[in-house]
Amino acid sequence: MFTQGLDIPMTILAAALSAAGVGLLFASWTKRAGRHDGSLWVGWGTLVISLPVWIVASGPDRGVAMAALMAMIAALVVLAVQYARPDGPVRRNASRAESTASQATLSAMKTVRTVYAGVLATVFAGVAAVALSASIYGLMLGAGAPQPDALLGGLFFFVLGWGVLAVVATIDIALRWRSIAMVTIVVLSAGLLLLTRTLT
Repeated sequence: MFTQGLDIPMTILAAALSAAGVGLLFASWTKRAGRHDGSLWVGWGTLVISLPVWIVASGPDRGVAMAALMAMIAALVVLAVQYARPDGPVRRNASRAESTASQATLSAMKTVRTVYAGVLATVFAGVAAVALSASIYGLMLGAGAPQPDALLGGLFFFVLGWGVLAVVATIDIALRWRSIAMVTIVVLSAGLLLLTRTLT
C-alpha cells in the first residue's frame, strides 16, 4: 500500500513546506524589480528545509523523490494558474493581434493557445521525460548498477526532467519556437530510448 511506512503528519508538513517554498519563489520572481525583498531566500530555504522533513516522513530514497515531485507539482499548479489569468504570458502574446482580429476570434485564439501551451507542458514534456528517464535506467543497468539504484536514478531524472521541460514549454517566447523545441526534444529522447534498448 502506498501509505505504508509514511508518517502522515510529517508528510503533510513536508508537502506544505514544499508548496510554500515554490509559492514564495514565484512571488519573489514576479514582483521583483531590481532588488528582491528577501522572499527569494526564504523560498529556497523553505524548499531546503522540506527535504529532511520528507526524508523523515518516508525514508531517504522515497523522501528525496517525493520532495522533487512535490516541488514540480506545485510549480505546475502555479504555471496553470498563471496561464488561466487574463494577463498571463500566452494571453499577452495573443493580445498583439487585437488591432486586426475581431474580439470573438481573439478570444478563441487565446483559448486554443492556452490549451496548446498546457499540452506542451504536460503531454509533450511528460513523454520526453519518460523516454529520457527510461534511457537513464537502461544505461545504468548496462553499466552494472544495481536495479534499485538504476530505478531511483530513472525516477529522479524523470521528476527533474519533466520540471525542466515544463519550464521550456511555458517560457514567455513565441509559441512556434516552444513547439519546435519540444517536438525536437521528444524526437531526440525517443531516439535515445531506442538506442538504449538496442545496446542493452
